[in-house]
Amino acid sequence: MSHLLESLMLVCFGLSWPINVWKNWKAGSTRGMSLRFTMLIIAGYLCGIAAKFVNGDVMAHPIVFAVYVLNLFIVSINVFVYFRNKKLDVKRYGLKDNGKIRKQLEVMKERLESEIHRKQEIIDELEKSIDALEVRGSPIDLRDDLVRHNREMADLLKRHNDVSKHLKTIG
Repeated sequence: MSHLLESLMLVCFGLSWPINVWKNWKAGSTRGMSLRFTMLIIAGYLCGIAAKFVNGDVMAHPIVFAVYVLNLFIVSINVFVYFRNKKLDVKRYGLKDNGKIRKQLEVMKERLESEIHRKQEIIDELEKSIDALEVRGSPIDLRDDLVRHNREMADLLKRHNDVSKHLKTIG
């Protein structure tokens, strides 16, 4: 009975791993993935397989053993997906894959914050100028410039948000 319950537990886990691999593949990013967690799961399956050998259960319960091996294989695919997604992240953010991705993202975040600050100053000055020109009844219209700068600001804020989220996920 205990082997049946163990098999059912392994089947439940086994059904979730392909879904996890597919989700991570489709995401195309390491955001939300944890290599340490995946390696811990792999270590757990290796311990389970080793226990089967130590107890001599491999031949007595080959189906349970086979499910351990299958789960180990599927979880191991996530390691390859992680490194594939890491390459995509490096390419997406224009980083160098030298193991210092966190530092590069922090530098990128600081630059974006500086650009956001400068852009906000430009927008504030344009708004003041527009107000002053309206008071004087001037024919000069700076609204198109203001719209353009606001769009650029929205893009900067989106990029900053993406980098910030990515930094949180890589710890």
